[in-house]
Amino acid sequence: QLRDDIAKKIPDQPINANMMAALYSQNHVNFNTQGKRTLSNPNYSTKTILIEAPTYDYDLKKHVSYVHAITHVDQSPLRIMKGALGWKETSGQLSKAGRKTHHLNHVRFLQSDPRIIIAPVGPPGSAPVKALGVKPYKLATKTFKFPKAFIMKKDGRMFGEVIFQRDLKNRDYVKMDKSFIRSAFMGEFNPTRGDLVFSQTGELLGIMANSRYCHIIKSVDPAAAIVFGNNDYAKVAKTLRSMHQLIATKPSELR
Repeated sequence: QLRDDIAKKIPDQPINANMMAALYSQNHVNFNTQGKRTLSNPNYSTKTILIEAPTYDYDLKKHVSYVHAITHVDQSPLRIMKGALGWKETSGQLSKAGRKTHHLNHVRFLQSDPRIIIAPVGPPGSAPVKALGVKPYKLATKTFKFPKAFIMKKDGRMFGEVIFQRDLKNRDYVKMDKSFIRSAFMGEFNPTRGDLVFSQTGELLGIMANSRYCHIIKSVDPAAAIVFGNNDYAKVAKTLRSMHQLIATKPSELR
């Protein structure tokens, strides 16, 4: 409601860092993922947000609005690498203090950058989305309207303002200007992969793909998916290795 009020009163006007931090504190969820195989049973939990984005519906054969949780694959057991190992069992949940845990069906790897994964939740306003008690963020439509952006550390403990530079060779990415990083809190601020990046008007701009480049989220078209539950070990390994091959085709600075 606060974000909606701001948008109505000052459309297309930049929000200050403290306001963005307050919005995030109200609207984040915990993205939990687990994997099981012989001698390994990791359990990951990371703070993130829900996003509302046009998503292709294969039954309706058109794009519809849908809500997803989004994070970097490094915040899960699904390691993308040349010799990636599979999992015999995988699971995932979204949780919020005081709310019922939402069990996820699967995760998808983005076609534009498989290091970014999403987990479908439901249509906007649906029971699963309402049950989490947070407001999904929309994707930024005016990506370069302002020269600065806000960046939230993936642990949710530090928030800052940063200048990004357009990269004409890699239009799906912007480069972070490390010479200008102003933290909203005290302490050192070193953005890393998985940190969330927001536009100055309060939408999601993207996620740090590595320590220098932010991948701009323009769509959520998937390259592959892993369904949670009992898994075919070899099939999961093959999927993770194929996602690594997609990353390997990118310019060296983006890997």
